[in-house]
Amino acid sequence: MNLVFCSKLNKEVDEVIINFRNNNNLDIGFIPSATSVNNKYFKEVEKHYKKEYGFSDVFCLDIDKNYDKKYFREGLKKCCILILSGGDTKFFLEKIMKRGLKEFFVEFARNESNLLVGVSAGGIIMTENINTANILNKEAVENEQGLGLVDFEFFPHYNSSYERVIRKYSLKNKRKIFVCSDNEVMFFNKGKKMSNSYYCKGRFYDKSRN
Repeated sequence: MNLVFCSKLNKEVDEVIINFRNNNNLDIGFIPSATSVNNKYFKEVEKHYKKEYGFSDVFCLDIDKNYDKKYFREGLKKCCILILSGGDTKFFLEKIMKRGLKEFFVEFARNESNLLVGVSAGGIIMTENINTANILNKEAVENEQGLGLVDFEFFPHYNSSYERVIRKYSLKNKRKIFVCSDNEVMFFNKGKKMSNSYYCKGRFYDKSRN
């Protein structure tokens, strides 16, 4: 699996995407967490990757109000890179489950020729559960299973103001909780050792000290 976890799309994420690209016709699928007015955010992403990096096609694969089963699944087959957007984590996951798309994302991620990018909420739903959304956005979730692609949890938009509450949560949690600031990116695959900061059983492991 080739997975990217980030708080927002930035130059570090772009670098991973560009290094991953192996030909000039690689397509990107953008999956918004909810339908937005005029697809504003998607259009910004589309313009960025087409203009700045020369991607031939960037598809918006809506799973909310504009969901079209046939278009979604045909579009998914064309893409080697998928971006799961930020937004309301619980709502996003509920739509994925409602559409019966969990296995499609798992199958996509297991293909070593593909890259799956999770932005904020999109990164949280790639993990075992989405409990960290409670800390970030107070979304009132309780042990709701995510896509289960990794055995750790993810906390985006990290800064020192979250330190106490994440440390407390980690005391009741068996898994590592990787944290990511707005300027960082986490790249995960089977052959790459994770070097990002994380909390585990009440302790903070700072990557800058490793």
